[in-house]
Amino acid sequence: MDIIRYRDREIRSIGGPPIYMGLLLRRLGADVTVITKVGYDFGDDRITWVMRNGLQFGNEILSNEPTTCFLIEVQRGRKKLTLLSRCSDIETIPSFDYLIVNPVANEVKPERVKKTGYLYVDPQGFLRDSSKGLVVLRKNPSLINLLCNADAMKVDLEELYTITSLRNPFNSIRYLHDLGVNEVILSLGSKGVILSCKDGIFLIESRHKGEKGDLVGLGDLLGAGYVFGRIKKDPIYGLVLGYASVLSGIRGLALEKIPTKEEILEKAEKLANEVKEIGEEEQLKRLC
Repeated sequence: MDIIRYRDREIRSIGGPPIYMGLLLRRLGADVTVITKVGYDFGDDRITWVMRNGLQFGNEILSNEPTTCFLIEVQRGRKKLTLLSRCSDIETIPSFDYLIVNPVANEVKPERVKKTGYLYVDPQGFLRDSSKGLVVLRKNPSLINLLCNADAMKVDLEELYTITSLRNPFNSIRYLHDLGVNEVILSLGSKGVILSCKDGIFLIESRHKGEKGDLVGLGDLLGAGYVFGRIKKDPIYGLVLGYASVLSGIRGLALEKIPTKEEILEKAEKLANEVKEIGEEEQLKRLC
């Protein structure tokens, strides 16, 4: 659950990667199974709503702990997170052909993730320290073993530097590749997005101007679009589809930002011609 404060309004909404990623993937045509935990405070109506929107639950989701809830304050293009409640850990993760691991509050232990197919990791929840309420990023040594088995991961600059302890973006990305991550998607916020893979380093620069929405869930849309495009074609198409998903939903608030398949494909068709290959370390430093 999210309580989103944005300027003079407050929105209370169901949220999290199972919703933003799950619903986007479902709209694109994927069969989606969600592994999550919610408390009894979540309510039968919300559970029914999730299922009616095409998502399946792959585990026993109800917990005696309250549903994970964040207060998200959006100011000047940045988010300040406070963890208000945290649900119980997810103990078992079944095998899938494509597995997206994206915790939000350390509810998944890295050692519980077993690689059986294509593995995509968003490290945000592994890095969050909420011991004092306000969420900050802390290095998590146990994450490294998981990344050694990851086919792809999505990070922003703060997460990248927290994981690698390196301030040079080129060296940081190379560090992740050396661990075994084949595809690294680096979100540059208002500047665009980068993909580093075996075929090179590719950039889509942002052309977005004007006011954004509440920013919540945009990284999830990027990741979901990437994975779907990667499954359907290749990493570069994944980059295009992921960023098209972000741009299609960037002005929305809460769940309104999850775009339709038609919106994404229309945007992706235009973005396909804007992918640039960059190869020099100095180019990457300038962008970051």
